[in-house]
Order: sequence, then structure tokens, then C-alpha cells
Amino acid sequence: MACSQVTITRKRTKTESKKSTPTVTYVLWPQTAELVNRNLSDDAVLCFTTNSGMALNCASLVEGKFKQSNAIQKAWHREGLPMLHKALRSHSATLLEAHEVYRRDVGFFLGHAPASMAEKHYAAPSQVAFNSLVEWLGKRYFGE
Repeated sequence: MACSQVTITRKRTKTESKKSTPTVTYVLWPQTAELVNRNLSDDAVLCFTTNSGMALNCASLVEGKFKQSNAIQKAWHREGLPMLHKALRSHSATLLEAHEVYRRDVGFFLGHAPASMAEKHYAAPSQVAFNSLVEWLGKRYFGE
């Protein structure tokens, strides 16, 4: 498989406390894995930092004004993706929905809880097939 074998396993943050929220393992695209490795931190609290040791994404109130710094978005932009980082989720869902095979796994990709009886009890997504889905998406974003 052409994809990097670096993975991230997580539950959707918005619904992680619900028992039905699936834990999803995503194979990182090589470009993403490289960014992760480049920004790993020795900090006791922060997993990822900028070159100067600052948090990649931070917000604060300075003199009554909200200030935000998002080095994640800046790094994403430098990699050449033509969309905002936050649009990746919805854009990916749209691409997957248009694919005749991968459309069945859109909900799982998004980390949504299973809706049907089959999804809940009988039709767990294959990790190998899911890895192929993620690899296919990476090719849409980064090319072959």
C-alpha cells in the first residue's frame, strides 16, 4: 500500500462521551505523517508545537480582544491544499458520497454513530477497506 503506516485512532470529539460513537483508526497520508513527525514536541503537556515551542493552536483574551493563532492552518496551507483545514471534513464527505464504493463508509469516516441495526451489530467496516478509502482521498488531495 502506498499510504504511510502512521495511524491516529480517535473518537469524534463532539460525541466522544456517547457509547455508540465509533473509535476510528485513520492511516495518515504521507504528507500528514511528515508534518506530525516534524512538529512532535518534548513538552510535558503539548504533543505538537511550533519551531519556537509554542502551541500550534492557541486562543487568548488580550486587553478585552479575542486573539487566536493557528499554526496548524498555516502548515496545512504550506502543503498546498486549496481549502481551509476546517473544510476538509465536509469536502471529504462530499467526495466519498460521490464514490460508488466508498459512499457506504461516509458516516464511519466522519465518526458518526451507527444508525441502522446492520451498522450497529453486523457490518463493522473492514480496516483494510477503510485504509483504501483514506488512501483514495489522499490521492484526490495530493495527486498520485
